[in-house]
Amino acid sequence: MAFHRPGRAGDLPPLPDLWARAALLAALSPGTRYTAAEDGVIRFDDHGGSRWELVPVAGGRAVLTGTERSCDEHLYMGVDPLDGAPDWLPWAWLADNEAERPPGLAYWWDGAAWDRAAYDDRVEDDGLSRLLGDLADDAAVRERIAAGLGLPAGPAPEPDALVADLSSRARTAGITGEVVERALALYARCPGYRGGLDAPTALATAARLGLTPGSTPPALPAGSAAPVRTRLLEDFEAMVSLRLGDDLRRCAEIPGRPAPGPSPALDALVAWTRANAPGGTAVLLHERIGRNWGFAESGPEPLARRSPLTEPMTLLNALYEAELHPEHGGWCFLRLEVAPTGVGVLRAYDHWPSWFPADGRGWEPASAQAAGSTFLRDRERRAPAWRHPLDGRRRRHDLPDGLETAPGGAWLPLAPGEREALEAQVAAAFAEGAAGAGVRGFAVLLGGRVGVHAVAGGAHRLTVPARVSAPLARLRRGMYEPGTGTWFRADVTVEPDGTYSFSYDRDSEPGFGRRTHDGHYVLDFRCFPRAFEHIPDWWRRRLGS
Repeated sequence: MAFHRPGRAGDLPPLPDLWARAALLAALSPGTRYTAAEDGVIRFDDHGGSRWELVPVAGGRAVLTGTERSCDEHLYMGVDPLDGAPDWLPWAWLADNEAERPPGLAYWWDGAAWDRAAYDDRVEDDGLSRLLGDLADDAAVRERIAAGLGLPAGPAPEPDALVADLSSRARTAGITGEVVERALALYARCPGYRGGLDAPTALATAARLGLTPGSTPPALPAGSAAPVRTRLLEDFEAMVSLRLGDDLRRCAEIPGRPAPGPSPALDALVAWTRANAPGGTAVLLHERIGRNWGFAESGPEPLARRSPLTEPMTLLNALYEAELHPEHGGWCFLRLEVAPTGVGVLRAYDHWPSWFPADGRGWEPASAQAAGSTFLRDRERRAPAWRHPLDGRRRRHDLPDGLETAPGGAWLPLAPGEREALEAQVAAAFAEGAAGAGVRGFAVLLGGRVGVHAVAGGAHRLTVPARVSAPLARLRRGMYEPGTGTWFRADVTVEPDGTYSFSYDRDSEPGFGRRTHDGHYVLDFRCFPRAFEHIPDWWRRRLGS
């Protein structure tokens, strides 16, 4: 069988053939790569980031979902393989399944043919050929079973004939105890057989999957209506970064660190700053985790990211290397202020300091992985409290420790006119591609997850560009109020003449059209805490308090 990249609906064999092969692998493969759950769902998991699930649905239908670790880039571009999927899919099961990891592909069998969502150019490969190669034909199934049992690879007359017979019987519910015993006896005679199978277990799995005489193939109940699924612009990676930022803001400096002394690297950076400040006063900021910097001659510091391929970045790198301590490591944040009367330098090694902006317009740490590889220090004695979660002790789904009554950082309120400018950016992004038609849409934000949905002319769904995340996040943070918090949902209306309006909901649970992990709810509360009387009941339940 030939597979395309990305996969096409016609690449898959008819469901009876696919089911028979997958069920045989679940029944006759030792170990935990191929398994069958009590509900009849057949799963493959290589325990390295690649998996698929073949889900039987009432009415002779099925859905195939999966993720291939080397073909999941489109997930981070907002591509939803379930966009436009039919109402009859088992949506409750799908929601539970993707709460752990969103699918990189989804194909559904309606009783006569396979189909999938329409892909655009962002999907170069959905991983179908890599994931389903073991089910391409009977020979591929034989190779996979042989590999699991430790048998030699390549053609072998007796095993090949056996698998062909098993496949034929599986399609007609003809797998019996005698057939299974004969298969195991043949395998036991083959050189290299390492065991791991027993006839009763194999037969029980075959019966559960409808392969034995008189057994009924399993099926999940069909769904009745597809949920409105938002396009996720930010999710797990943003959650990790937000968690890291919250930890950084709540930590303190570890005492006992020697202060860096004067150095040629510092003199060079001061000289550049003075040369670029005709007025004699300037502030230079640097955040090491994401390699970001900002510069202002006067007034508040700029908050836009700057290119790392610049002279000041080269000077900042040299200063960081010059001040790097073999035991205490390097600083995370730097503030250099020059004035006609002198120079001031502030450094923070172990926390996100109050003197460094925390309003979310570009200074969020890039990622936990970047932070974990940036700082060289004695890990046991000098690693700050936020460092340990990056080393594997905690994962992205772990809940932060405890709730707070105040944000970890002081979010800067919106400046005069800033709300209007941000709303104009959001409205323009939502209307992009509408060709002058009216647009109705909404955005939901929670604990690093950002979802958007927009429809033009009452029917045509739009692809809202990912750049809308930044102004939405700034709006949400800038509109935070102590005690009452901030909004979860923003509804956007853009009229055909270009005028627009916004409304904000602070109290209703945000709906993304899929399950949301409790960690998002707890993390959001830590960033935007509220007084008890302003916490909705649904949020209290998710917080566990």
